[in-house]
Amino acid sequence: MQQTLAPRPSRSNEYPFEISDLPWLDRPDALDAIDRRKDLTLNERDQLVKWVNDGYIIIDNAVSPDDCDALVSELNDKIWFASNRNDKWVVSSLWRNDPSDLRSYRQSELLDIPENERIKMRDQSNWRVHRLMDHSQIARAVALNATINHYCDLIMGEPTTAKFSINFWNGSEQFIHQDLAVFHIHPPNFLIGVWMALEDIHPDSGPLVVYPGSHKVGMWDRFANYPSTNVRTGTKEEMDRYSEWLVQESERVGPRMHFTAKKGQVLLWHALVAHGGEKVRDRERTRKSYVLHYLPNTRQVDVSSQIEGPFLW
Repeated sequence: MQQTLAPRPSRSNEYPFEISDLPWLDRPDALDAIDRRKDLTLNERDQLVKWVNDGYIIIDNAVSPDDCDALVSELNDKIWFASNRNDKWVVSSLWRNDPSDLRSYRQSELLDIPENERIKMRDQSNWRVHRLMDHSQIARAVALNATINHYCDLIMGEPTTAKFSINFWNGSEQFIHQDLAVFHIHPPNFLIGVWMALEDIHPDSGPLVVYPGSHKVGMWDRFANYPSTNVRTGTKEEMDRYSEWLVQESERVGPRMHFTAKKGQVLLWHALVAHGGEKVRDRERTRKSYVLHYLPNTRQVDVSSQIEGPFLW
């Protein structure tokens, strides 16, 4: 019998759940359930088995080169070189004179900065744009990509929708974390992370790091009353201890994988998979990418979780 992939039920019973509440691929009989499916193609079957065993799948050529280029142009032309001002576009984690002084800028604020200085800010910061799909037709169209949505639906066992988006220009250098420790969902695990390469990713650009099979380590003991205690509510010392624990336990499962993706390639990962951004070794190289998080249409994130915050985003 397979070991359950669920985090421990709450000690306080504030957020109790049963194994039957989890997504079908997180239950002990997941591999048997895949074998019983007669409607799956051979590729779909192989991908679902990989999801159960490794906690992620890769889809080649999921996004067309034209869509990748259009999304990059959208991000560049409507923020950094825009002719029209739009304060709905907000850029986070930018620094101007001091790398430790990170702040968010509205697009109109950026356009008031001299162009040469503005471009320097673009190129030197690990900046990102949240919720671009809410303000951009091409970003929304990519979020509705038929292949990506098909596999998200297949993994969750029900229709899903992209609820959150983040666009990156450079490597994020994010610390190793689990999305479930940030997105507060009950019952747990009803979340799929999607990372797509908008250009060929170079090993020196700070590629995405994933620990295959790390979804099997579960949640940190100090998150036992999840989602009351988590990355959003912990102190810096607690988060350092959490990250140290997660890396240690993940490396017991196996070595990390660097996703040096090709343009249009997409990686889908389980909500408990340990992942982050590798250090950028060459600051002249970009790592243009688009990240989405899909939830079943029947689920939602606890609105009190304040998803956009200082730790991960």
